[in-house]
Amino acid sequence: MGEKRTTRIPFLVTILLSLLLSWIPLSFAEDGKVEFVPSADTYVDAHFSPLTNYGNLERLSLANSGNKMQVVWLKFNLSEHIPEGAVVDNATLKAFPTTLTETFEVAAFHCSNNSWGEYTINFRNQPTYNSTPLDTIHIPRSNEWYNWDVTQPVKDAFAEMSGGSKELSIVLKQVEPQKLFPSLVIGSREGTWSVQLYVHWIDIIPEFPSWTILPLLLATTALIVICRKRLTKHRRILGA
Repeated sequence: MGEKRTTRIPFLVTILLSLLLSWIPLSFAEDGKVEFVPSADTYVDAHFSPLTNYGNLERLSLANSGNKMQVVWLKFNLSEHIPEGAVVDNATLKAFPTTLTETFEVAAFHCSNNSWGEYTINFRNQPTYNSTPLDTIHIPRSNEWYNWDVTQPVKDAFAEMSGGSKELSIVLKQVEPQKLFPSLVIGSREGTWSVQLYVHWIDIIPEFPSWTILPLLLATTALIVICRKRLTKHRRILGA
């Protein structure tokens, strides 16, 4: 009876440890950073031509006044260059205005609808986007880089989706109406000084769940028990 209990103890302990470990997420301490340019970018115009598409231009125009209303649309494909399971801790959208007629207060908004097309979207058919800004920045001068914090929607894209394409749509809009004919211009992906998205991750959670180590531990324990039994039997034979 004592021998049976001895052989059962490591087997039962290993099962309990395996079950406990199966609830602990495994992660690899591997951080990284990548820079994206838009996979699609354009702007829409409410006053001048609400049915016109501007996806083939080398500039992205922003404005908000009684005479001009232009909103920039950006889309990024996040499934490229970022490992599956990456834990994102920071994401920054950067733009370099080449033209600025007056001070702008530009807000970045998230749109969960990524179905819009660069060469088909216009002011009339643009998707509805979240009315709460992710970040708002003050732009007093041209020919400088300006940053928006867009960390949360990037984190959500990786938390909610596994495998396949992970896309992110961001809308840039002047917050308050201005006077006369304000204008802010940044380069599109067809031109120069394109908008850029920087994404940083702190580590990577493996695709395989931690419970996959359970069969390995059980098999190892079973092998140990068998070896101990054979060793005990061998000792008895020698002792006899």
